[in-house]
Amino acid sequence: VKLKSFSYQKEGEEIPIQLLIPERLDEQNKYPIYMHIQGSAWMKQDMYNHIEDLKYIASKGYIVAILGYRPTPKYLFPTQVKDAKSGVRYLHEHQEELGIDFSKAYIGGDSSGGHTALMCYVSYQTDLFDDEKSEFPALMNMIFEQTIYEADLTLF
Repeated sequence: VKLKSFSYQKEGEEIPIQLLIPERLDEQNKYPIYMHIQGSAWMKQDMYNHIEDLKYIASKGYIVAILGYRPTPKYLFPTQVKDAKSGVRYLHEHQEELGIDFSKAYIGGDSSGGHTALMCYVSYQTDLFDDEKSEFPALMNMIFEQTIYEADLTLF
Protein backbone atom coordinates (compact mmCIF):
# COMPACT_ATOMS: atom_id res chain seq x y z
CA VAL A 1 0.00 0.00 0.00
CA LYS A 2 1.34 3.42 -0.97
CA LEU A 3 0.83 6.56 1.13
CA LYS A 4 0.24 9.95 -0.50
CA SER A 5 -0.14 13.06 1.68
CA PHE A 6 -1.44 16.44 0.55
CA SER A 7 -3.68 19.25 1.74
CA TYR A 8 -6.15 21.81 0.48
CA GLN A 9 -6.87 25.36 1.63
CA LYS A 10 -9.95 26.39 3.55
CA GLU A 11 -10.28 29.88 5.00
CA GLY A 12 -6.49 30.28 4.94
CA GLU A 13 -5.82 27.00 6.77
CA GLU A 14 -4.21 23.83 5.45
CA ILE A 15 -6.52 20.83 5.81
CA PRO A 16 -4.65 17.50 5.44
CA ILE A 17 -5.73 14.47 3.45
CA GLN A 18 -3.81 11.22 3.31
CA LEU A 19 -4.46 8.58 0.68
CA LEU A 20 -3.68 4.92 1.05
CA ILE A 21 -3.48 3.54 -2.47
CA PRO A 22 -3.64 -0.17 -3.34
CA GLU A 23 -0.31 -1.66 -4.38
CA ARG A 24 -1.82 -3.22 -7.50
CA LEU A 25 -3.52 -0.04 -8.70
CA ASP A 26 -4.26 -0.22 -12.42
CA GLU A 27 -4.21 3.39 -13.58
CA GLN A 28 -6.75 2.56 -16.32
CA ASN A 29 -9.39 1.67 -13.72
CA LYS A 30 -11.15 3.62 -11.02
CA TYR A 31 -11.46 2.33 -7.48
CA PRO A 32 -14.06 2.69 -4.73
CA ILE A 33 -13.16 5.03 -1.92
CA TYR A 34 -13.49 4.74 1.82
CA MET A 35 -13.11 8.13 3.53
CA HIS A 36 -12.03 7.79 7.14
CA ILE A 37 -12.22 10.57 9.71
CA GLN A 38 -9.73 10.07 12.50
CA GLY A 39 -11.07 10.45 16.02
CA SER A 40 -9.34 12.91 18.33
CA ALA A 41 -12.00 14.31 20.69
CA TRP A 42 -12.23 16.99 17.97
CA MET A 43 -8.70 18.13 18.93
CA LYS A 44 -5.68 18.00 16.60
CA GLN A 45 -5.78 14.66 14.80
CA ASP A 46 -2.96 12.13 14.62
CA MET A 47 -3.34 11.37 10.91
CA TYR A 48 -1.11 8.28 11.27
CA ASN A 49 -2.97 6.68 14.18
CA HIS A 50 -4.92 4.06 12.20
CA ILE A 51 -2.84 3.67 9.06
CA GLU A 52 -1.97 0.07 9.87
CA ASP A 53 -5.67 -0.77 10.35
CA LEU A 54 -6.70 1.09 7.20
CA LYS A 55 -4.06 -0.64 5.06
CA TYR A 56 -6.28 -3.71 5.20
CA ILE A 57 -9.03 -1.88 3.32
CA ALA A 58 -6.59 -0.53 0.74
CA SER A 59 -5.16 -4.03 0.26
CA LYS A 60 -8.66 -5.15 -0.80
CA GLY A 61 -8.78 -2.66 -3.67
CA TYR A 62 -10.13 0.49 -2.09
CA ILE A 63 -8.54 3.91 -2.10
CA VAL A 64 -8.61 5.05 1.52
CA ALA A 65 -8.66 8.76 2.30
CA ILE A 66 -8.01 9.99 5.82
CA LEU A 67 -9.73 13.37 6.09
CA GLY A 68 -8.46 16.07 8.40
CA TYR A 69 -10.34 18.91 10.06
CA ARG A 70 -9.59 22.07 12.02
CA PRO A 71 -9.47 21.25 15.74
CA THR A 72 -11.16 22.52 18.87
CA PRO A 73 -10.90 24.59 20.97
CA LYS A 74 -10.06 27.20 18.30
CA TYR A 75 -12.75 25.85 15.94
CA LEU A 76 -16.06 24.80 17.44
CA PHE A 77 -18.77 22.45 16.16
CA PRO A 78 -19.87 22.18 13.37
CA THR A 79 -16.51 23.26 11.86
CA GLN A 80 -15.24 19.68 11.84
CA VAL A 81 -18.28 18.44 9.88
CA LYS A 82 -17.96 21.33 7.42
CA ASP A 83 -14.26 20.55 6.94
CA ALA A 84 -14.96 16.86 6.38
CA LYS A 85 -17.57 17.77 3.78
CA SER A 86 -15.02 20.04 2.10
CA GLY A 87 -12.58 17.12 2.02
CA VAL A 88 -15.19 14.88 0.39
CA ARG A 89 -15.88 17.59 -2.20
CA TYR A 90 -12.15 18.02 -2.85
CA LEU A 91 -11.75 14.31 -3.53
CA HIS A 92 -14.87 14.32 -5.71
CA GLU A 93 -13.52 17.24 -7.76
CA HIS A 94 -10.18 15.41 -8.22
CA GLN A 95 -11.58 11.90 -8.70
CA GLU A 96 -10.32 11.55 -12.29
CA GLU A 97 -6.69 12.28 -11.45
CA LEU A 98 -6.85 10.18 -8.26
CA GLY A 99 -8.52 7.16 -9.89
CA ILE A 100 -11.60 7.26 -7.64
CA ASP A 101 -14.99 5.79 -8.52
CA PHE A 102 -17.33 8.04 -6.55
CA SER A 103 -20.33 5.87 -7.37
CA LYS A 104 -18.81 3.60 -4.70
CA ALA A 105 -17.99 6.14 -1.98
CA TYR A 106 -18.17 5.23 1.71
CA ILE A 107 -17.49 7.30 4.81
CA GLY A 108 -16.69 6.33 8.38
CA GLY A 109 -14.44 7.03 11.30
CA ASP A 110 -13.67 6.24 14.88
CA SER A 111 -14.76 8.06 18.04
CA SER A 112 -15.25 11.78 17.31
CA GLY A 113 -14.32 11.02 13.70
CA GLY A 114 -17.17 8.50 13.58
CA HIS A 115 -19.52 11.18 14.87
CA THR A 116 -18.24 13.62 12.25
CA ALA A 117 -18.64 11.01 9.49
CA LEU A 118 -22.16 10.22 10.66
CA MET A 119 -23.08 13.91 10.58
CA CYS A 120 -21.73 14.13 7.00
CA TYR A 121 -23.70 11.06 5.99
CA VAL A 122 -27.06 12.00 7.49
CA SER A 123 -26.89 15.61 6.28
CA TYR A 124 -25.48 15.13 2.77
CA GLN A 125 -28.74 16.03 1.01
CA THR A 126 -29.41 19.08 3.19
CA ASP A 127 -27.82 22.45 3.93
CA LEU A 128 -27.11 21.40 7.52
CA PHE A 129 -23.50 21.73 8.64
CA ASP A 130 -22.48 23.09 5.25
CA ASP A 131 -21.09 26.45 4.19
CA GLU A 132 -20.41 25.61 0.53
CA LYS A 133 -22.76 26.05 -2.38
CA SER A 134 -21.55 23.18 -4.57
CA GLU A 135 -23.53 19.95 -4.48
CA PHE A 136 -22.33 17.38 -1.99
CA PRO A 137 -21.72 14.02 -3.70
CA ALA A 138 -23.86 11.04 -2.82
CA LEU A 139 -22.39 8.48 -0.45
CA MET A 140 -23.09 4.75 -0.74
CA ASN A 141 -23.08 4.03 2.97
CA MET A 142 -21.61 4.65 6.37
CA ILE A 143 -19.03 2.13 7.58
CA PHE A 144 -18.39 1.52 11.24
CA GLU A 145 -14.83 0.45 11.89
CA GLN A 146 -15.65 -2.79 13.70
CA THR A 147 -17.55 -4.05 10.64
CA ILE A 148 -14.59 -3.61 8.29
CA TYR A 149 -12.97 -6.89 9.22
CA GLU A 150 -16.24 -8.81 9.01
CA ALA A 151 -17.11 -7.63 5.49
CA ASP A 152 -15.96 -9.21 2.25
CA LEU A 153 -14.07 -6.26 0.79
CA THR A 154 -12.22 -8.21 -1.89
CA LEU A 155 -12.09 -6.48 -5.25
CA PHE A 156 -8.97 -8.14 -6.68
